[in-house]
Amino acid sequence: MNVTEFVQRLNAKRSGKGWKAKCPGHDDHTPSLSISEGSDGRVLVKCFAGCDVNSICTGLGISTADLFPARLSVNGTGAPATTTSSSTTPKRGLNGSNGQEQRETAAGWLATIDTATVRSSELASLTLEPREPLLGDWLCEGDYGIIFASRGVGKTWLGLLIAKAIATGGELGEWKAPAPAKVLYIDGEMPPDLMRERDRGLGKGEVEFLNHAILFDRTGKVLNITDPAVQEAILEGCIRDNIRLVVLDNLSTLASGIKENDSFEWERLHNWLLQFRRHKIAVILIHHAGRSGEIRGTSKREDAAFWVISLDDAKKHADDKRGARFVSRFTKPSRNTQDEVPAFEWHIVTENDWTGELTVGCKPAQSLVVFRRLIEGGVTECSQLAEEMRVSKGTISKWDHGAIKEGWLQKDGREYKLITGGNDGKKNENNGNENE
Repeated sequence: MNVTEFVQRLNAKRSGKGWKAKCPGHDDHTPSLSISEGSDGRVLVKCFAGCDVNSICTGLGISTADLFPARLSVNGTGAPATTTSSSTTPKRGLNGSNGQEQRETAAGWLATIDTATVRSSELASLTLEPREPLLGDWLCEGDYGIIFASRGVGKTWLGLLIAKAIATGGELGEWKAPAPAKVLYIDGEMPPDLMRERDRGLGKGEVEFLNHAILFDRTGKVLNITDPAVQEAILEGCIRDNIRLVVLDNLSTLASGIKENDSFEWERLHNWLLQFRRHKIAVILIHHAGRSGEIRGTSKREDAAFWVISLDDAKKHADDKRGARFVSRFTKPSRNTQDEVPAFEWHIVTENDWTGELTVGCKPAQSLVVFRRLIEGGVTECSQLAEEMRVSKGTISKWDHGAIKEGWLQKDGREYKLITGGNDGKKNENNGNENE
């Protein structure tokens, strides 16, 4: 059906570039149906009283597929009209060999979109299920977040600590899990005996582990999360088992064959990760930092993230160099809270080699310590440091005066440089703890 046939059925009147008619989807006394023609010849309808496309078509005694024009003209015998094209390749699109199927698919999608489109007034009264918090006020159901750091700093430690806290409904530093929730930890790097030691040392809490080595030993298969079949299996398993958090540790080992700097390659994972969000399953992706200290690869993977956490090595300047020691800070603030989530310094130590018992220390990180870590990581200009630490340039200038006086920092033009062998900055690090 073309637009002329459609408006004739409704005795529609011209209105601007289109037509207006009484809507057949409801008892319409004043013309509320707007009709126009799409660029491909389809009939476009909109009822301002709220009827959807299905209701309009049903009231008129047609199907949504009838809103699209016939694919090809026919000759007098009823056979498809011949074309003058020299190409023998079947055409695609609405005028191609599968045009009818595409028209029906498009019609179905048009009805779907109309069903899901809501006005402000409807949105205001819509009953929505809230996303429940999983840890603190920064990690909620359906989140996609990233933890990144250089090799050996403590990415896996923080990922496992978060997993255990959520699995037990316990606490992690100042962050509280409101209730126990099921966690799947997909491990593409750690030997299973080391992961077992860490899990045992952190105490109670049932985390489900999918470890690369155990998978290969039992099945002979290698896990690759860029494989659509693997993606579908993991998602379906999470839905079936009511998993609320998935930890992917890490991108380099789990996503074989992907070009990290190619934004188009990232689409192989991006759409899959969004499916977890639709099912209110949170995902934490653990990844490496590049030589610059920034997250490695395309920045597109950060676009959809609810938050991003960077880890800075804190062991280098500490007196106690046992275990793992790092500072966690949000380089992309959590969308779930308006409050700033502070940086924390973590220290994980095996206290008893026989039992493997671990202690986890957590304290707010001194701002001056974070200031130094950022400069070490390549953030060397005042404006960059102020943006990263979310403080004023004046605050950065105050800290640099103290650091220069202590002898571990110098300024070269617009850039800060650390002085090798200078004071480690501990003497007056509390100066950086003031509320600005």
